[in-house]
Amino acid sequence: MFKPYFLISSFLALLCCPVYASTDQDFSDEFNWNLTIELGLVKDSTLIVGGEQDDFDDFAALSVWIDLYYKGFFIQSNRYRSSGVIGATEIGYELHLDKDFEINIINKNYLAGFDQRNVGLISDQEIAELSGIDTRKFAPNQGIRYLRYLDNAVAWVDVSVDLLTGYHRGWVVDAFYNRTMEYRNWDVSYGIGASLFSEDMTDYFFGVDSHEIRENRPFYEPGSGYRVELEAVAHYPIAEDWLFTIGSTFSHYSNSIYDSPLVARQNVLRFKMSVSYVF
Repeated sequence: MFKPYFLISSFLALLCCPVYASTDQDFSDEFNWNLTIELGLVKDSTLIVGGEQDDFDDFAALSVWIDLYYKGFFIQSNRYRSSGVIGATEIGYELHLDKDFEINIINKNYLAGFDQRNVGLISDQEIAELSGIDTRKFAPNQGIRYLRYLDNAVAWVDVSVDLLTGYHRGWVVDAFYNRTMEYRNWDVSYGIGASLFSEDMTDYFFGVDSHEIRENRPFYEPGSGYRVELEAVAHYPIAEDWLFTIGSTFSHYSNSIYDSPLVARQNVLRFKMSVSYVF
């Protein structure tokens, strides 16, 4: 069985090595930032049991995204995905940068945490199907990203491990391809991605320990798992600082994840429509 120890040691070695920049590399000394406030309606078929949307508040989402950049360090709202759909915020550092590709240190959530009162957009409500479970905390992984710029497209591969929180010490390999085109005043992008999760990671989020067993919740220990995703997003500028967004993400999970008593369905569809203001 593959364990993440090699990834951990490689990652730490990279942190200790000097950064060798290409002649095209240009880390700006200027502090750049922008702030986005987004109000949207989201319909989510939800992966986890008990997360069905019933009231209007379950569909409404108010989000604040911030993007910062300084000397290679960045916080970004996952700008190549539909923010608020998958892993909204990424923190990292550009190890290598030129016109065709980047190599970054990345800190990112790949799976959402939940507990017996909070699943997806459902918050602070007692969820009977999850009564007695331990909290699955948000556990960002740390690793390396290779990002490649193509004609009107971008592709990347992340290899990362839970180094800092120690909640599961699992690893993930995450790949995504995104292509953008213009149609009149619309910017339309579509993408496809795949994520491979280690056994330790899937067990933390989707496994059922002996003390969590209930009448309709047997013991469960998943093996490694995967997720495949398709996404389409369209942006339309309403005014100089206002943006209308409509998008949808389809996610398919492996049988090892779907068979968990904590999981409601194998295929998850999320649709979002929002208006945002960019400062």
